[in-house]
Amino acid sequence: MNMQNRKFSTAFLGLTATAAILLSFAGTGCGKQEFLAVQSIEQSQAPGFFVVPPKVDILLAVDNTGSMAGVGDLYNKVKVSLPQFLTTLDSKSWDYHIAAIPLVTAQAVSHVSASRYDSNYGSQWLPPYPGAMPNAPGMIDPSYFLPLSQFLNTEFVPVPDTTSNGAEPAFKTIYQALTTRLPQTGFLRDDALLVVLALSSGEDTSDVIICRNSDGYMTPYETRRTAVSTCYLNGVQVPVPSSGTLASSLAAYEAGFKGIKSNPAQVKFFSAVNTTATGAYAPNRYKAMAANVGGASYNIASVGQVLDSLSQNLQAQKLEMRTRFLFVSAEPDLATVTVTKNHNGSSAVIPNDPVNGWTYAGWVDNVYAIDSPIPMNLSSGFAIELHGTARLLGNDTAVVDFKPAGARSTVN
Repeated sequence: MNMQNRKFSTAFLGLTATAAILLSFAGTGCGKQEFLAVQSIEQSQAPGFFVVPPKVDILLAVDNTGSMAGVGDLYNKVKVSLPQFLTTLDSKSWDYHIAAIPLVTAQAVSHVSASRYDSNYGSQWLPPYPGAMPNAPGMIDPSYFLPLSQFLNTEFVPVPDTTSNGAEPAFKTIYQALTTRLPQTGFLRDDALLVVLALSSGEDTSDVIICRNSDGYMTPYETRRTAVSTCYLNGVQVPVPSSGTLASSLAAYEAGFKGIKSNPAQVKFFSAVNTTATGAYAPNRYKAMAANVGGASYNIASVGQVLDSLSQNLQAQKLEMRTRFLFVSAEPDLATVTVTKNHNGSSAVIPNDPVNGWTYAGWVDNVYAIDSPIPMNLSSGFAIELHGTARLLGNDTAVVDFKPAGARSTVN
């Protein structure tokens, strides 16, 4: 099979390419026309700059508990603040998928949206690198896809839940969505970060035995204040137990979230909670989950600030990413390849060297373009591999200058 005709799979590296055909004329009248070989200059920018699209799948779980004051207002705040958040991600060239679910209601996922790196956008699609194919693996299933404008108007409608008997099974709802309802939509990608943001005014009670104290308060069995009369598990009445599940259920869901990816470091759990709540409504489990699963907790009082903080957190992670492979659109003539690295405003030519330079890897299938701190973004194509100190970090950029293999000057 001709290597140049091989189909490119989903790729990560955002490359911008220009090709100039240099035409010169010798003599006058019907003199000879000399056509020079195509010279290709392709730029690759490392994670942390403005062209590279590292992948992130973002799931929003928005509080819809029946007892929450202003459910509609929270949904509206998310709807109003989300466009700026996504605009920021676009400006930093994140290749994102986004979905939203109610926090405590298990329901089918109808729609998922994405950045313009998803080819469902048709003529508005942004190929992530030269030679990228539309409808490659990693795209959202067309039957679930909605453009962002339609997604915002469709998904952020309050659906208050009044059947939970005081329970808030948020972790359970989120985990079930990630494992049973979202996979068929194309939302989850193996080579992307997974970011969960839970917005709640209360406390998670997933698989926690909650009991009614004789003074009327509902508390986890372990923190009962008086003798208990009636107990519930995820809103369903159960016999009064001899021990509780407060710690064991938290540990189980932590392991469950981390197990969604083969590399647990790819999963980040964030929470926006009522940081002033006390007693049974203190969001201790949300805070613990965020601390243990690579995220952070924010104050839900300002949804806009929460999303701003999440954006800054993602950008900080992006700046730590290291690029190992540069992809070019055609097999290069190795004698013509020049790789220039730009670091902190200065440029230097990288030598052809297997220790602290570049080597030609040829055609590669499904290699991680980002190799640290988390291997991400499986890519295929004609690749320049960077080694040692030549690898790109943060705001580093590189330019690959080459002529395609087999190109030659012809004279008519």
